Amino acid sequence: MQKLNSISKGVTKLSMNIHDYEQISFRQALKWWNLVRWLSTISFLALGIIQISASGFTFPIPAFVLTLLAITLLNTVYSLWIDHFHYNIIFPIIHNLLDIIIFSMAIFMTGGIKSPFLWGYLIPILTSSITIGRTMGFFASSLSILSLWAISQLSQSPIMINLKANYDVFNYNQFEIKTLLSYACLFFLVYFISSFLANSLREQNSNLKALNEQLIDKTNQILKSQEKILEMERRDTLYQAAMTMQHEINNPLTIVSLNTEMLVKETPYVNPKRIKTINDSIERIKNILNKMRSLQAKSLKKRDALSGLEIFELNENENQIIL
Repeated sequence: MQKLNSISKGVTKLSMNIHDYEQISFRQALKWWNLVRWLSTISFLALGIIQISASGFTFPIPAFVLTLLAITLLNTVYSLWIDHFHYNIIFPIIHNLLDIIIFSMAIFMTGGIKSPFLWGYLIPILTSSITIGRTMGFFASSLSILSLWAISQLSQSPIMINLKANYDVFNYNQFEIKTLLSYACLFFLVYFISSFLANSLREQNSNLKALNEQLIDKTNQILKSQEKILEMERRDTLYQAAMTMQHEINNPLTIVSLNTEMLVKETPYVNPKRIKTINDSIERIKNILNKMRSLQAKSLKKRDALSGLEIFELNENENQIIL
């Protein structure tokens, strides 16, 4: 019985730990993805410095520093959220929108459509597809393409054109369209692949969770079955003890009954009330033994416990001994 109790506690603990295990696994995935985000920040810093040194025009260094600080702050908030993880879908959505905005600023400041940071849009696309779902991944891809198109249009504003005085506008537009289309294909390709992999992983986790729940249910059924078997064995022991007690009581009772009848015949004067009390007590004991015998037969069929109230029908008047 102690083993069954320990197994039952283990099953209960396992059922409680399934949800905790999912949370831990998801948090580990987020931590791994956080390293990718910090790597992108370091890349932005390195390539931005190269872009500043190689730029033929005055590069907005303060804007670059502010963008770098914004990305760093956003990554820090993301790291703190992982350390004190409590899943709320609103935070990842806002975080990915801020990612797109900040990377758009970085791309705009580092050459627009020719910026080496166009791959930065892949960060919010992958984050949305992996941590939120397919719909948000598609939204992030579309918003990234729209942001890239807006950057390309802003790059042709009079301020930016003055910084690129010797550019041929027609050739630039042709290059811009090709680049925009190629990156649009890249964004959607990454979205489809990441969504497929993330959904496959979610389905496998769901199937594994369902299998764990089925295993817990089967284990609980086995435990209940074992408890029933132990209860049946315990009852069988009680039934056997009841039969033995019935046999042990029946023999002395028969002797008492016969001796009482012989005593009545041999004794010239006997108090009738006392004889009646003895006979009533003998009949009551016989009735109890008969009920034990009948309940024993029923219990062997139903595998049910003997009911003491069904065997002993106590009556306060019968408990009074007439002297």
